[in-house]
Amino acid sequence: MHKKALKYGKAEFNLYFCVHYFSSAHTHLIYMNRIILTLLFICPSLSAWAGGPWLKRPLRFIEPDSVVTWGYDGRDFRRLALQADSTARGERIPLTRPDFDARKRSYTAWKAAQPELNLAGGEGHPLHDPQGLSAAKWTVRAAQLFLMQGDACYADFFERVLYNAALHTATDTTLRRGTIDKFQAACLLLSAPGMMYATSSEADLYVNLYTNSTAAFQLPSVGHVTLDQVTDMPISGAVKIRFTQLKGNHRFSLHLRVPDWTGVRSTGNYVYVASDSSCIVPSIFVNGHEVEPLCVDEKGYVVIEREWKSLDEVYVDFPLRLQRALLATHHDALRGAPIAAEEAAFQWGPLVYFIPSVEARGCYVTTHSPLSLETNSDSLTGYPILRGTMYRSDGAVQDAEAPSVEFRCGAYGSLKGR
Repeated sequence: MHKKALKYGKAEFNLYFCVHYFSSAHTHLIYMNRIILTLLFICPSLSAWAGGPWLKRPLRFIEPDSVVTWGYDGRDFRRLALQADSTARGERIPLTRPDFDARKRSYTAWKAAQPELNLAGGEGHPLHDPQGLSAAKWTVRAAQLFLMQGDACYADFFERVLYNAALHTATDTTLRRGTIDKFQAACLLLSAPGMMYATSSEADLYVNLYTNSTAAFQLPSVGHVTLDQVTDMPISGAVKIRFTQLKGNHRFSLHLRVPDWTGVRSTGNYVYVASDSSCIVPSIFVNGHEVEPLCVDEKGYVVIEREWKSLDEVYVDFPLRLQRALLATHHDALRGAPIAAEEAAFQWGPLVYFIPSVEARGCYVTTHSPLSLETNSDSLTGYPILRGTMYRSDGAVQDAEAPSVEFRCGAYGSLKGR
């Protein structure tokens, strides 16, 4: 019995021992059944606790030099980064053995820092404090944790930083060229291609960021793959992904990140509230056939496993719309109560909007305050400009009795100064 039991883990050994011990006495059959049922429920929990959120084998990012990005208007992360600081360098975020050994400490530090991180991806007040250094620090931590856990929440953070904290700091004209914040922000933008895609040893391909790109890489057990991504995100939510240079048919899993701002899955520290308070459910098509039912796994990805060949296309449509981003702990705001305009934040896809501090003083907004996008876009990035209405806090209880004030603001990443 002992030799046979050694083949199993501790929990399985206990189960094996209990079965054989109690089966020897007919009078204890009832107790045996109860213990077996209890162990069947407890063992999966113990296994999950022991392994935590970690993958058996870490993922690997595709090398930054293997990914080419571009923008139809001549603007992309790399070009904007070099305009901000020509000395900046993009690097692959490494996962070393010491990093892996310290994974539990890193995870604990990440969880502890969440209440301090702002919606732009940095720390402190996003309109008052430089964001580049803190955004770079936590992006490295998030990237390493992603490789070890494969959770989309870390890619949500990449996206938030790149489109907001990094882009804003790199293009902020009030920051002198050569400062550590501007330099780190430029380096983050140059490193963005290296966080777009990841692979596993089991031939899984992860798509983390949606932007125009061409990636050429080796996929385990498949070989050389070229992937083209064509989109005008975040202006609209249409994304087309095409595989080329695949020799023959190959079975592997494509993991498409479902962003937190869709509301389809848990959003961590923030809650996104649209006028109709419903989720933004994406539509996904493979070679013209819709993927139904659309299932998002526990890591935040839609996983499409099939045999792929050259010229196969995946089309993803994220129906973008204006939303209010509220702290999950801000219970009054979640109930629809007014919120100070200085604390208000809005989103269009990954783009964050804040009302300029000078205009916001003495005003408030509600979940029913009018919002719209202008037809004209920002001249630097091409991102939409937000127009809305707030109300002066003159002691009036109802919006109808309070003086209304119109405001307009560009996306946080396109603001040229504070």
